[in-house]
Amino acid sequence: MWNGISFAHFMLGQYEQGRAAAAKALVIGEDAHTLSALIMNEVGSGRLDEARAIAGRLLKLRPDLRASYARQNFPTKSVEWGDRMVAVLCEAGIPA
Repeated sequence: MWNGISFAHFMLGQYEQGRAAAAKALVIGEDAHTLSALIMNEVGSGRLDEARAIAGRLLKLRPDLRASYARQNFPTKSVEWGDRMVAVLCEAGIPA
C-alpha cells in the first residue's frame, strides 16, 4: 500500500509526501519496488546525492536491474510517465 502511495505522490509532484510513504514501505520490506519509489521521490525533491546512494543499495540488491525495466515494473497508461520514471532512475545512476 505505502509503495503505491509513494508512486502516486511522485506522479503528483508531492515528493516530500512520497518520500515519507516510501520510508513506510521500506519498513515492511526493502526490494526493487520500494527502493525505486524512494529514489524517484528523492530525485524529484532535489536530493540527488541521497538518490544515488539509494541507487547503489538497489544495484547491490539487483545488479541486473535497468532503469528501462520501470516501464514494465511500474506500468502506467502514459508513455510520458514511463519515460519520466526511466529518466529519473538514470539520473540517480541506474543503468539505462
